[in-house]
Amino acid sequence: PLELKMDLKGRLLYGVKWGFNLVGLSTLLQYSALALERLFAWQLHAPDFILDLTERVELLTHLGPKAISALLSQNPFYFLFATVPIATAWEELSYRVLGFGLVWMLLAAIKPAAAGVAKWLDNIPDLFSLRPIAQAILRFFGRLSGQAFSIAAAISAIDFTMDHFAAWGISPSVASVHFTTAIALTYVAYKTRGIVAPFVAHYVYNLLS
Repeated sequence: PLELKMDLKGRLLYGVKWGFNLVGLSTLLQYSALALERLFAWQLHAPDFILDLTERVELLTHLGPKAISALLSQNPFYFLFATVPIATAWEELSYRVLGFGLVWMLLAAIKPAAAGVAKWLDNIPDLFSLRPIAQAILRFFGRLSGQAFSIAAAISAIDFTMDHFAAWGISPSVASVHFTTAIALTYVAYKTRGIVAPFVAHYVYNLLS
C-alpha cells in the first residue's frame, strides 16, 4: 500500500474511520461464520495439534468475554479509559511494531542484499559452475522480498489470532474476526507509516464491539 500522508488530526480521524470499519467487518464475518458453523460441525474435525499450540494464556490477550464483563461491572470508567487503552497500546506495539514491523524490515532488506551478493558473484571464479544456481536462488529471494508486506502482515495476523484463542476460544468465527482485524490494523499502520491511526482504530473497535 502507498503511504497516505496526513497530520496528527488526519491520523486520528483515519483511525476512527477504520474503527467503525472494523466493527462492520467483524459483525459480517461473525454472523457468516456462525451460519457456516451450524451447517458443519468443525469441532469433530479439528486436529489435536491445535490444542497443543494453544494451551497457554498470553499476557496481552487474557481479557476474554467473562473477564471483560466482570471488570465492566466493577469499575466501568477505569476499565474503558485506562485498562482498555493501555492493553490496546501494548498490543499495537507488540503485533504491529514488533510482530509486523521487524519482519517487514528483515524481508525488505533481502532484495538489495541479494542483488549485491549476486553482483559480487560475477567477480569471483566459478570453478564448479555453481554461480547460475546461486544467482537463481538469490533472484528468488529477491522476488520474495517484494512481497514483504503481505508475508509480514500474514505472520503478524496469525500470531495475533492464535494468541487470542486462550481467552476467546477456538472457532472459525473467532479466528476470522481476529485475523481480519489484525490484517486491517496492519494495513492502517503501514498506510499511515505510524502507530497512532491503528491504535485509535483498535481502541474504537474495542469500545464498540
